[in-house]
Amino acid sequence: MKDQINEIGVPARDPACATANREYKSTVFSLLYEDKKALLSLYNGMNHSQYTDPDGLEIVTLTDAVYIGMKNDKAFLLDCRLHMYEHQSTWNPNMPLRNLYYVAREYGKMVDTAVVYRSRAVKIPNPRFIVFYNGQQKQPERQILKLSDLYIYEEEDPMLELKVEVLNINEGYNDELKESCESLRHYCIFVEKVRENMTRMKELNKAIDKAVDECIVEGVLRDFLIANRAEVVALSILEFTFEDWLEVQELERKEFREEMEKAQKKVKELKDEANKIKDEANKIKDEANKIKDEASKMKDEANKIRDEANKMKDEAEKEKEEAYEEGLKVLVTSLSSLFPGFEEVYQAVVSNRIYADCTREQVEKYYEKK
Repeated sequence: MKDQINEIGVPARDPACATANREYKSTVFSLLYEDKKALLSLYNGMNHSQYTDPDGLEIVTLTDAVYIGMKNDKAFLLDCRLHMYEHQSTWNPNMPLRNLYYVAREYGKMVDTAVVYRSRAVKIPNPRFIVFYNGQQKQPERQILKLSDLYIYEEEDPMLELKVEVLNINEGYNDELKESCESLRHYCIFVEKVRENMTRMKELNKAIDKAVDECIVEGVLRDFLIANRAEVVALSILEFTFEDWLEVQELERKEFREEMEKAQKKVKELKDEANKIKDEANKIKDEANKIKDEASKMKDEANKIRDEANKMKDEAEKEKEEAYEEGLKVLVTSLSSLFPGFEEVYQAVVSNRIYADCTREQVEKYYEKK
């Protein structure tokens, strides 16, 4: 059943919703600020206000089992505003989207579905989203995360926007806020003690136990730690174990990225070497083709010279034959006038060394009978 809406549209107080969830607490931070007085002091420190009545603050953190999967640390109403506080020990850029889920659920519990279909405007509390960050990844003192930063397409004026203010509460950051809110300052001291002990002690539970003891002795969250010691230790073990697991995952991802980069670099080197070898091979091939072309050119030149030589030889042979025939003609004609018969002429011709192989037919061709 939905909560009733008062005259200005803000849900009337519901004792069931005002009761903090004792069955589900994700962190020591969430457990610490179950106390309205501590939560009010955190609000006053955040807003430089002087509220003194914790009952004026109405805790509306989602408590139904169906919402546990998307539960934030603290949500409360004060001065007709919805404040949603979240603690993060690991960096998460998706907080605007998560808070969109949270605030939609909160408004869904506050406003009856039938009301939104009426002609009269429904007034709802102004939301404010705060993340207290104390992870070990370096972040600025203050920053604003926007839902539009997660959109696929960048738009100058997106139709849906949600802003989350992230405050770094690690040592050296937002000291003014921590000085104005003792519970937050003490919580940060407790976390630092756990981390310091973890660097010196192998067993996490002993490191946490020692931090609890030290804080109680020093008056840091003394009453809270005495009353909730077992739960604080259990939650801290889960929180720091999960934080370590995330760090291991990040380390493994980093190592995987480094290995991938090395592999990609090696592949690139091999590829470059292969390309270099390929280029050298192509160069050798080009040189071989060049030599082959030169050889073909030389062969063509040689063939040309041979053809020219053969031509000259043929011409010489032809000239020789012509000279032979001309000489034979002159010789036979001359001898024909000296000797009375063909036989004497023939014998005189073949007795010449040049025409020793001359046939009778050749001589008869130029013989002139008397």
